[in-house]
Amino acid sequence: MVAGSQEPLDTSACASATPTSGWWPRRTPGTGAAPRILLSIGVDDVDETLGRVEALGGSVRGAPNDMPWGLRVAHIQDPDGNPVNLTQPIPAR
Repeated sequence: MVAGSQEPLDTSACASATPTSGWWPRRTPGTGAAPRILLSIGVDDVDETLGRVEALGGSVRGAPNDMPWGLRVAHIQDPDGNPVNLTQPIPAR
């Protein structure tokens, strides 16, 4: 359920997220455990920010995609190996 709502949360749009889809968090080095969090950070321009990720020590895990819930999202990994989503609202058309 969504907080404050009687409607169940529709997660069907997330069904394609799998360990082989390219952005799924990798195991934490040295422990074999998956990361415990996934950060989502709002940016002004996902595509522009994605162009700076590797220069800053991170890695691109998934190209930007426009999601049906109104966000443009790209998946990266920070220099410490933490999975991070870069998000930006898609302008109304």
